[in-house]
Amino acid sequence: MTILLVILLILAILTTYHFFTRRNPFKAHGLVCKNSVPIFGSTWKSVLALESFADVIQTIYNLNDDAKYVGFYNRMTPMLMIRDPDLIKSIAVTNFDYFRNHRNFGGKYIDSLLANNLLLLRDDRWKEVRALITPAFTSSKMRSMFKLMSETAENVAEYLSNLTAEQRVVEMKDIFTRYTNDVFATCAFGISVDSLKDRENRFYTLGREALDIHSIMILKFVMLRVFPRLSKKLGVTLFSRQVMDFFRELVSSNIKAREEEGIVRPDFIQLMMETRSKLGPGRELTVDDITAQAFSFFFGGFETTSGLLCFAIHELAVHSEIQQRLCDEIDHILSESNSQVTFEQLNGLKFLDAVINETLRMYPIIPVTDRECTKRFELPPALPGTKPYVILEDSHVMLPIYAIQRDPKYFEKPNTFYPDRFMNKQNSILNSGAYLPFGIGPRNCIGNRFALVEAKVALFHILARCRFEVCSKTTVPMELKKRSVFLTAKNGFWLRVSTTSVVISQCLSGSEQGVLFDGEQSSQVDAMIWPIIAAVAAVLLVVWYRLTRIYSFFDEKGIPCYKPIPILGSIWKAVLQRITFAEVVQELYNLNPNAKYVGFFDFRTPIIAIRDLDLLKSVTVKNFEHFPDHRAFLNEDIDLLFAKNLFALCGDRWKEMRMLLSPAFTSSKMKSMFVLMRECAEEYGNYLASLKSEETTIELKDTFTRYTNDVIATCVFGVSVNSIKDVTNKFYVFGREATNFGGLKSLKFFIIRSAPWLARLLGMRLVNIEIADFFRELVSTTIKTRTEKGIVRPDLIQLMMENNKDPEKEMSINDMTAQAFIFFFGGFETTSTLMCFAAYEIGVNEDVQKRLQEEIDQVLEKCNGQITYDAINNMKYLDAVIYEALRMYPSITAVDRVCVKPFELPPAIPGAKPHVVREGDFLWIPIYGIQRDPRYYPEPEKFNPDRFCDDSKQILNSGAYLSFGIGPRLCIGNRFALMETKVLLFHIFAKCNLTPCSKTTIPMKLSKKGFSMTAENGFWFNVQRRSVKNTEKVSLLESPIISG
Repeated sequence: MTILLVILLILAILTTYHFFTRRNPFKAHGLVCKNSVPIFGSTWKSVLALESFADVIQTIYNLNDDAKYVGFYNRMTPMLMIRDPDLIKSIAVTNFDYFRNHRNFGGKYIDSLLANNLLLLRDDRWKEVRALITPAFTSSKMRSMFKLMSETAENVAEYLSNLTAEQRVVEMKDIFTRYTNDVFATCAFGISVDSLKDRENRFYTLGREALDIHSIMILKFVMLRVFPRLSKKLGVTLFSRQVMDFFRELVSSNIKAREEEGIVRPDFIQLMMETRSKLGPGRELTVDDITAQAFSFFFGGFETTSGLLCFAIHELAVHSEIQQRLCDEIDHILSESNSQVTFEQLNGLKFLDAVINETLRMYPIIPVTDRECTKRFELPPALPGTKPYVILEDSHVMLPIYAIQRDPKYFEKPNTFYPDRFMNKQNSILNSGAYLPFGIGPRNCIGNRFALVEAKVALFHILARCRFEVCSKTTVPMELKKRSVFLTAKNGFWLRVSTTSVVISQCLSGSEQGVLFDGEQSSQVDAMIWPIIAAVAAVLLVVWYRLTRIYSFFDEKGIPCYKPIPILGSIWKAVLQRITFAEVVQELYNLNPNAKYVGFFDFRTPIIAIRDLDLLKSVTVKNFEHFPDHRAFLNEDIDLLFAKNLFALCGDRWKEMRMLLSPAFTSSKMKSMFVLMRECAEEYGNYLASLKSEETTIELKDTFTRYTNDVIATCVFGVSVNSIKDVTNKFYVFGREATNFGGLKSLKFFIIRSAPWLARLLGMRLVNIEIADFFRELVSTTIKTRTEKGIVRPDLIQLMMENNKDPEKEMSINDMTAQAFIFFFGGFETTSTLMCFAAYEIGVNEDVQKRLQEEIDQVLEKCNGQITYDAINNMKYLDAVIYEALRMYPSITAVDRVCVKPFELPPAIPGAKPHVVREGDFLWIPIYGIQRDPRYYPEPEKFNPDRFCDDSKQILNSGAYLSFGIGPRLCIGNRFALMETKVLLFHIFAKCNLTPCSKTTIPMKLSKKGFSMTAENGFWFNVQRRSVKNTEKVSLLESPIISG
């Protein structure tokens, strides 16, 4: 059951994702639009078999009687339904070049029988094949096929007239599908079958299988249309291999036999054989092409023509006076022709034409057709006083055949079967644009003449010998079946058959008849599958409701909201790597320039992003007691190192730990650690300055992460490592792995944050046990060694050891390891990233690099090469460069706060109501968005350190500079990070120049992978030792320096 629920959840995510990510183009334009539900769109009642498809189309059509067109969703595809006949003509005829294709259906990924079918061919290939096939449907070709059809119709008429008294209640759908099957067999494939005698012949059974639109077929159809590539990989085909091979072999052997024996027959295969080379070398029709076009007779006519005949005979049985009038017309022509009826005489039967035309009007078997827009097209306004609507390329329109043919504006008493409406005004009706049973324009049904002759021949021969009456099984009035793509009767077409004395001279007689087949097409498979589909649909709807009901939270409160999608919320573009996380923050921030705050969803969690600086200070400083914590997402039983570090601690435990650690970051402690940092920085400066000529093109991120690793090792854990020389030392490898949040780690982070119960069940951790044990053992042995040997070192371990002398403040090894490890979590990646962006901007801005090096040279000159803590802290331009790098590229693009007691925010926008933040609600500080706001920083996209040279304190205290956070919970290690960065940049640019190389990306492009800010293609530069004139100053740095 759990697996089923997971599968259903994944399916719900995929489908609702598509539904919610699409902006409704109709509502945005103010068009009349039918409401829709996820997955099933506006036609959901048809999908769930609550109404017939025709009734659903009628409902959409009736949305607005005055509209030229209305909008709706066909499943998840937005479509326009065209209501105006003149506009239909404009689209389908006048502007055919804009709408020449039907909607694409899987392209190269579908069955060859479908892919090469004229109905689905597109553009020039359709035009070529259409031109090639058209001669098969001329009057002369119909005349040739008339005899073949008549022979088949005579067989059916004789069968019906010879029924015994107990057999005379007949389901006509079975009779007519066997008739159309036999007609197609002889006229299209050139073989003779009698499906009333040989009821299980292969041609009929396989043809019926191919076109039996049952539940599984519908599911395959949807799968092929929505996921064609996946369907191909899974081997999903609309038709079975047996069906495709049978028809392909049938055509192939037929062609071979005719060519070898010189056989010529008036059928479709013969025409294809005669014209297959006319397209030129390399483009001639293949056996697959010919099979596909022959098979299109099945696909386009098997069900539709039999359906037309069923509805016609039903209406004739219900309206006995109309049946009698038609029979009189038939008897009259038989009398005149001495029972030798010709093709021309059949076509001269006006009332028979009217009956068939009226049946097609009331019951178009395919109730709609579509067109796909191939280039931008402007429709006139849908309603008076509205704007025109532009249809974009690949958009779709629907022509509502059933609905428009039941519109009283065009057909008086549209629900009444009244053939006389076609007796006097036939041509004007057929050309009105409101009569569309075969479509309209160049892409109308190519086989319409064939279908009409086939239907006329059947009705003529049958009604010449039989009469039809309603019986106890006849449904009057007609009720349409809800579980069908095509129009058909809910309970079948049951009628009573009687015979007349009229005999056509060409009729055959005396054939033995078999037992009638019950034509009701609801199989056991249907009975089983539809409840399953309904259950799945119901589950999906419940899942959808449960997943999405939260997303109305901000709309209900009148707060501007950044649009979410199910599951992934408002940050979906970053999760799916459409844009960077920083760009998501920027879009969110820019949602409403006048708002003090806006809403968004972090997956399914509603969060308020504060935009107003005064409100930001109020929340984080003045009213800190309401918002003292960060959002918790880990606990100790999931991941000890993360759960117990200062960033993750809450309430009093955070306050205690913060007070305990704060002395580690005072100026005096920084001065002590400066010596350790300087030793590391000198090592890296010397390394870069001594690179060989073939090694000077380097990626800085790797170098700088090794530097931050070595600084953390010495300043925090009290161990000395050199990650440039020992590139695979355990400290670096484990530290890198622990802080790398890409790939699988991102997924683990998501599961731990969104479903901690699942993370516990799976034993999932962000830091694996081996790494946690390594750092815990490192801290433990360091403390033990120092205690035993009386070693004192100016680092964090020493501070915590001293703190443990007070029994009330004693920390466990786990606590101490977690706090030491915060330097990895908060400094390893972020500080190396700051260094990278700062070096990048220095490297691409030659004037900045020159000015910084001049300041460095002056300090070296003034200090006689003995650089001190105070000297480096007084470097104004170095400070400005780092501050500007932090402004443009804050490593953490946003930070959060948790409300611990209710707090009332002022109205988000003028005229709105105040909003009360409840306990447990979250606020967000969009650092990246604020620091790129031109109201606070002119030309915010430009790297300009000078903005910090004159009034840095004013900027840093403005509330618009948030690189280390704000208020009591700002980053405790900001001094450490700044000093670490200054020392490295000083030593590198004292000895080296950075210049762009062929791998340097200019302008900067941020990576879409992961939530940390970094460059898309890395930080590549050429590193060159500075010129000879600086050698003396540089050499001073290479000698031991003990002052500090």
